[in-house]
Amino acid sequence: MTGQYSSSDYFPGVDLFTLEFTEMTRLLNTSAEITTHQVFTLEGLSTALPVLKTWGTSLFQLHDEEQDRQALLAAQVEVLDKLEYLDGAIVASLIHAEHVEKRIETYRQLIYHLMAQKASRTNLEVAKSSAVIAKSAKEDSAVMRQIALETKRDSSAMKTIAMLTMFFLPGTFVAAIFAMPVFEWDGTGTPAIKSGFKRYWAITVPLTVTVFLIWGAATLLPWRSWVGERLGKKTRFVTSERFLDELEDGGRNVLKCQLRSERKT
Repeated sequence: MTGQYSSSDYFPGVDLFTLEFTEMTRLLNTSAEITTHQVFTLEGLSTALPVLKTWGTSLFQLHDEEQDRQALLAAQVEVLDKLEYLDGAIVASLIHAEHVEKRIETYRQLIYHLMAQKASRTNLEVAKSSAVIAKSAKEDSAVMRQIALETKRDSSAMKTIAMLTMFFLPGTFVAAIFAMPVFEWDGTGTPAIKSGFKRYWAITVPLTVTVFLIWGAATLLPWRSWVGERLGKKTRFVTSERFLDELEDGGRNVLKCQLRSERKT
């Protein structure tokens, strides 16, 4: 219950929003149609009653004999009493029918109001669900952002490790080459700088710089766009050649010459 409508004999203590409003509206429309037809019939009878009263009075005046006039007078009084009773019954029925029409209209308005409240309640529940979903999505977004930050940190660490590896790799490579038995070194054991140490730096430093230059060129230059443009241009020429193969023999040679001249330029 919403609290706006109290329980009564007509509305038991149930949730009005669980009722089938479509079926109730259909029944109310049928009842309104029947009541309107009854009101029309009663108003027609109410219009016919004065005519019947006038007709009964005129019959009394048409008879000349006293005996017939007395019998007709008694019958006329009885008929007029019945007509008065019918007149009162018709008036009461009209009042009741008008009351029923007003109640039907009131029930219609109530149903429309309840339908609007039910729609509002549904929209409110949908809004709450959307808010919960939005909150969950926001939390998921925060988690994904944290994961992205951690991934970025891991990527930075991996880049640092890779750069350190590239820095020491040429020197290690050259040292391993110099340590091979194919080279002859001074075997006196005195703590002096050997002539081969200069050769080590003369080879290691340029090689290290070359490695870093190659790495920078591979990561910074837009190789993908250059390769894509090259492949796209090649694909366009291949497509043009296939299109030329499908043309008629008369115009094929002319179009080939035009495309080949364009390729040369």
